[in-house]
Amino acid sequence: AEDGRAVLACADGVDDTAGESGDDAKTRLSELDRVLYELKGQLFDGNLFSNGIEQEFDFEGLIEVRTNRAVKNEMAECLRALVGDIQAFLGGPRESEERRQLVALHGLYAFYISQWQDPSDRKLFRAVWSLQTAASTAPLFACTRLHLAAFLIRHVPMMTKLLKNAAGEAEQMQRARLAELDKNIGATFESYRLQASVWMARMESNMTNRAALDSLLDARATLLAQGVRLGVAVLAHVQESLELHVSLSAPLGAARSWAAQSSSPAWFLPRSCRLPGWP
Repeated sequence: AEDGRAVLACADGVDDTAGESGDDAKTRLSELDRVLYELKGQLFDGNLFSNGIEQEFDFEGLIEVRTNRAVKNEMAECLRALVGDIQAFLGGPRESEERRQLVALHGLYAFYISQWQDPSDRKLFRAVWSLQTAASTAPLFACTRLHLAAFLIRHVPMMTKLLKNAAGEAEQMQRARLAELDKNIGATFESYRLQASVWMARMESNMTNRAALDSLLDARATLLAQGVRLGVAVLAHVQESLELHVSLSAPLGAARSWAAQSSSPAWFLPRSCRLPGWP
């Protein structure tokens, strides 16, 4: 209320600047801008998502949300379908956008719980919670990542309180995931190397003499999609591993050892294709 009165006072002052000098008007505008900036920080910073899902969507006699069972059941069904689609491909060779879909899934689930406040569907919560075994973080923007457990603990406390120790269980799952990544790092990146080698050989091959134009274009498009999926998989693996090492303060022992052994600029090439002297 005090900030609101300050905004109105500044706005009134700006409206009355017709007879003032340019410097006085600029001073009042600067004061108004400062008050609005501080008010924006108090109202919005760090709370945009919470404000979005917790606002009132019901309008009596016009729109009903919280009492609309059909909408609730339809949204629950959509969440189950989305969980199933993500589980089917997450961490597998055909993974593409599933990690980004994790952000959408968790946001929609938080909205679902916020609106209907119904903790009865524990099976759905367990399905969402268990996705952390395959991916404990999800990409947001650039190097910024969403920690799935922390998000659920903050935005759906009604459900996470059903666990004995949500934070402890989440950390245990993250450490288990990191141990798995470190244990399999050599085999995983050897697999990526072989896939990249096969992909490059196919991309560079001359297929014009063996297929019709439509088949050739289809094969090229398929190869491009395979290359994108492979790049997404490598990037997701590296980002998740580094994020877990940082957040859990875990040493980069296994990763450092593997990197030292694979420091060649052509580690991804088959040994038959490497120049003499390359490891």
